[in-house]
Amino acid sequence: MQNASEIIQENNNLKEIISEKDKIISENKKLISDKNNYIQRLEDYIKSLNQEKFGSSSEKLEVIQADLFVEAEEEQANVGNTESAPEESTITVAAYQRKQHRESIPANLTAR
Repeated sequence: MQNASEIIQENNNLKEIISEKDKIISENKKLISDKNNYIQRLEDYIKSLNQEKFGSSSEKLEVIQADLFVEAEEEQANVGNTESAPEESTITVAAYQRKQHRESIPANLTAR
């Protein structure tokens, strides 16, 4: 049977081993977290490259185009704020009828 001093010594050794394992575990958790962050940045970079290469080019807005949208939104906001402002002069265009030239339409395309 062990005496009290041997039990205390063994208990202290176990505490040291546990603290070393806890330290290793926390270092490994930090390393895993860093690697996960790095992987996420790489995935985002790949996604942006794929969008740049294979994405629709119409989604790209130039600075001038973006300014046009801002100006249009500001004008719309100003119109909403100044409802009682007098309208500028309006131009009315008289309606007209266009003659249909049936002889220019092929017979197979005319409605029956």
